[in-house]
Amino acid sequence: MRDMERYAGPRNVLIILAIAAAVYFVPSGGKVADTVAAVLGVAFGVVIALFAGRLYQEHRVALYSLGDHRRAILYGAIAVAMADGRGRNRVVRDPRGRRLHAVRDLPLEPPVLAPRPAVTAAAR
Repeated sequence: MRDMERYAGPRNVLIILAIAAAVYFVPSGGKVADTVAAVLGVAFGVVIALFAGRLYQEHRVALYSLGDHRRAILYGAIAVAMADGRGRNRVVRDPRGRRLHAVRDLPLEPPVLAPRPAVTAAAR
């Protein structure tokens, strides 16, 4: 078993190189890679949905104890986060979207570059 663990890193690199070579040299390898990526994306989405359903079942009482207003805010925040994640790639491809996306990620309060004095003139 230790011999297998010893060569795990180089083995993984060779697997990645073999897949990359197949995509590059096989005719229509890019389409196959796109199909595999789509299937993996759908599988990942199904796993996330099943996990979310399980969490909902386990915490149903806590969710209903929030009340209608706060539960609506929670579900709305989850929907906004999902929409943001889905639309990010499309926005970042557009030059105007890249600028808007950069502005959105700015902190609300700019960091202070100069140190503040410990004692102000009014306190002296």
